[in-house]
Amino acid sequence: MVLRYPLWKKLLIWLVCAIAIIFSAVNVMDREKFPAPVVLDYFPTINLGLDLRGGAHLLLEVSATGVIVEQLQLLGEEARAILKAQQIVATRPQVNNRLLVIQLADSGQMDRFSNAMLNKNPDISVSYTRGSEVGFAFKETFLRNLQIETVNRSIEIIRRRIDE
Repeated sequence: MVLRYPLWKKLLIWLVCAIAIIFSAVNVMDREKFPAPVVLDYFPTINLGLDLRGGAHLLLEVSATGVIVEQLQLLGEEARAILKAQQIVATRPQVNNRLLVIQLADSGQMDRFSNAMLNKNPDISVSYTRGSEVGFAFKETFLRNLQIETVNRSIEIIRRRIDE
């Protein structure tokens, strides 16, 4: 059985299709590369989001270990300044497994050095002392805040790159 439509219905369908193509062509064409005909300039464009323009799925994975090591290295620089200011002889501060380890030449100066470090930076604690060696670590609240700040910074960078 063959369906027969009157001519006016066929023309109406073709007219609707042509109008739909014109409206969508305005949004598909890049106006800088392909100058649109004058007729297309009168039709508004629709600003499509990234998901409708082709989609993007982002998986954000942030490793806080690198940031923590960097913060511990900065803490090591502060420790060197305190050692120099208080004229305490020690080895170069070393970052070891989320700890800043410093070997003092005289274990009798450990309390003075530890107190100076804790006064300078309240986000650390003395994690251990062994002989003339002292280890400093960041408190859990600081580490949690540092990780949240790192994730927020990463999200902001991704947003800026997507918006460009």
